Amino acid sequence: MHEQLRPLLDALRKDDMEKAWAVIQYLLKALAPEERRSVMRGSQIVGPMRKMTSIAQVAYIARIFGPQAEGQTNYEKMDLPAPADLLRCALLMGAATNQIVSAIIPRFCRRVLALQAEANGAMSTEQSHEVMEQISRLWHAVMFASLSRKGARSIPEDSAVKKDCNDLSWAFLPPLENVVSDERAMRVHLADVLARILPVMPDGRQDDYYEGYLLTLQLLRDNQSSADSEQSANYKPLLAFFEGIYSRVPKPTISSRFLHRLDRSADPHLAAYETLFSKLELRDLPPRRLDRDRVNMPPVPISREPDVNNTMAALDKTVNTVPTANADPVEFDGENADIAPVMNLNALRDAGFSVLDAYSMSPDVHMKVDTWTKRLGRAVESANLAQVQLCWKEVQTFNAENVGTSSLPLYLYEHFMLAFVSMRQPALAIQTWNAVIAADLQPTVRTWTVMMRGCGRANDADMLEQFWTRMRGQGIQPDQHAWSVRLFGLIKAKRIREALTTLADMGSEWIAAVQAVQPKEQSSTKRRTANASPADIAKYPDDVNGVARPNLVIMNSVISALAGKDDSKIPQALAWGKSFGLEPDTTSFNALLNVAMRHGQFAEGLAILERMQARDISPDSTTYTVILTAIFQSGFFNNLSHADQTAKLSGLITQIESSFNNARLDIKAYALAIDSMLKHHSNADAARTLLEHMASHGLEPSTHIYTILMSFYFSRSPPDFAAVDALWQRIKRANAGHGAPVDGIFYDRMIEAYAKHHHTLGIASSMQFLERMGKEGKRPGWRALEAIARALADRQEWARLGVLVSDLRSNKGMLRYGPRGVMGQNEFWEFVIGTGVLSGQGVRSARDVRISSGPSSWRKAVEAV
Repeated sequence: MHEQLRPLLDALRKDDMEKAWAVIQYLLKALAPEERRSVMRGSQIVGPMRKMTSIAQVAYIARIFGPQAEGQTNYEKMDLPAPADLLRCALLMGAATNQIVSAIIPRFCRRVLALQAEANGAMSTEQSHEVMEQISRLWHAVMFASLSRKGARSIPEDSAVKKDCNDLSWAFLPPLENVVSDERAMRVHLADVLARILPVMPDGRQDDYYEGYLLTLQLLRDNQSSADSEQSANYKPLLAFFEGIYSRVPKPTISSRFLHRLDRSADPHLAAYETLFSKLELRDLPPRRLDRDRVNMPPVPISREPDVNNTMAALDKTVNTVPTANADPVEFDGENADIAPVMNLNALRDAGFSVLDAYSMSPDVHMKVDTWTKRLGRAVESANLAQVQLCWKEVQTFNAENVGTSSLPLYLYEHFMLAFVSMRQPALAIQTWNAVIAADLQPTVRTWTVMMRGCGRANDADMLEQFWTRMRGQGIQPDQHAWSVRLFGLIKAKRIREALTTLADMGSEWIAAVQAVQPKEQSSTKRRTANASPADIAKYPDDVNGVARPNLVIMNSVISALAGKDDSKIPQALAWGKSFGLEPDTTSFNALLNVAMRHGQFAEGLAILERMQARDISPDSTTYTVILTAIFQSGFFNNLSHADQTAKLSGLITQIESSFNNARLDIKAYALAIDSMLKHHSNADAARTLLEHMASHGLEPSTHIYTILMSFYFSRSPPDFAAVDALWQRIKRANAGHGAPVDGIFYDRMIEAYAKHHHTLGIASSMQFLERMGKEGKRPGWRALEAIARALADRQEWARLGVLVSDLRSNKGMLRYGPRGVMGQNEFWEFVIGTGVLSGQGVRSARDVRISSGPSSWRKAVEAV
């Protein structure tokens, strides 16, 4: 640590903020700008500065509104600067990271909003003017550092140190048409506009700035009528600039940060937040909160305000554990402008993606690729086809605008192909493949494997084999993942004999590669053996000359696939693995245990567990799921009271967790247990206990669990509509406000249940969930569509039923992505035809209007390559 910084850190460790402030002022005067950056680099000042900025805010509020405003009786007496003055000094010192800078404004605005709420809007004119002035100065420091050509170094140093600053000049603000032009107005998001005028965060997120902007906008709006022109001179230009931006972009949706505020039912300022967000006319605002228990589920984790009263030990820990990389000062003068954003390239390589070409991208392209990759990951997790298609459209636009100048990396296209394959969109997957070829990118084994995976999903083994043949024809060597996808696809299509032959072929290829590189220890006159010996195999634990070595992943993939199609062939897969020195592991034994339990062979199941113990192989969460399945199916919980069931289940989980170190149930096991307790025993207490146990291990409910809970609430007599509504609100606010990922099955059950109760609830809820599915790119099942159709017919809403059918036949409106699967299609069309809405259109049977969807659509798309 630099000696000149030691007094500052010592003062901060001792909570002597006044001395720390004096040291900062001294350093500003004593050190030249270049010296400051040298001193601050690697100084581990981030944590202490974060605390100091928070305390400075508390002290400032206490001085303006009295110590009771913050409950801190000593802070108002501290000789500390106003927040904006401290921020300017931190910027000049190079001691303010983007995380600190971005958090100061929203934190201060939230304090002001809380004061207004506590005073019921009775804040004096002088107090209002003072805090608005301070907010404007905070924004001035942040945007000046971001937009000024010289950045933070051009901040007038006198204005940073003196408490009485001159009037602010906003001349550095760019014209509004440069920020969001008229021709692009109403087509860009607010977050994108803010990213152009504010410092870019290392991870690309602008959540703090986004929150601070909206809070500032409304606070300035509310104050402008009470302030005279002279008082508001410093913040009128800021308000006009912010208003201009807000008027040129679509009304933003409510952010995850704001949803957190609304999720705090005990927050005394809840009403103030609801009023503020309503004034801003944010989209997707949840309904006003009701003071009722939210189905006794564990609360959604919420972010907390930094506690300015941390103990000395906590402060020391912060100072000593902040990584040096995070403590580097932020340079606002553009010196770091060409540094590409950090991407987890190692994680991509581990997943099998080709990332060698990542570093050939320019920083701008690199940032775009990183953003698309993250958005794709979130969209696939939530099965949001609309978001994937939007990203793909952006990529196509980018390619059209940058012909021959900027090539996107192959791994980005592979991400898109994988996303489209997982969402059963063969035409778009092939379109992505064609884009790879058009971009003169050479498909890798990963690229081919993604396409084969799509064939396997469509249960089209013939097309999968064609891809395999074409890949090998181009001289591309398959890896273990490619072999696994091929084997799994063949077994899924019930081509068991062909799959076992393929398994043998893989082993033979590797043996041949081993023989080709074995040292010629014998004389040339001696004949080589036809097969490598076990000793020879042991010498080659990895791939040989690019030829994939048989391993446990492949063996287990085959065993798992056979367990669902023809478990009598599992011994052949085990024998194949043994010939290559592969011994069954936990995954292998789990598959065998599952087969035994499914056939009711409990003695065999116990024998498998004993063999695992004898080989010192620890069970995992899947093992426990298999065991729990058997226990529930055995009727173990029958004829027990709810209290006894709950106690027995808790004891069983405790026994599992204590049997082995780190033994834990996974989310599937919890879903199984919750489903059994609710569906077969109507034991809500046991389900609640399981949810609490999940939360204690940091697990969030899955879409399957949400579906189970929702179905249970609807199945009660009478249905618990309040619990359903509370569950849906929880889902929307989970995952840090982004919403818990739910699949099409969940939406189907919601649509069906609401349609069933349309006499009580109306048809609007079912239609809204159908519309939401369309917005998220999810496709409804035929049974859900039939439930809505029957409800509309029952209500004699023939026009709406006609629109629904028309949208379905032409893939438009709410059904622009079409339906999902084929099960229930005939029943749907038979009912619709029976209503007469298709009379006069030449439709006589379901066959006349049946929509084709299935393997044939994948084959048709692939044949177009």
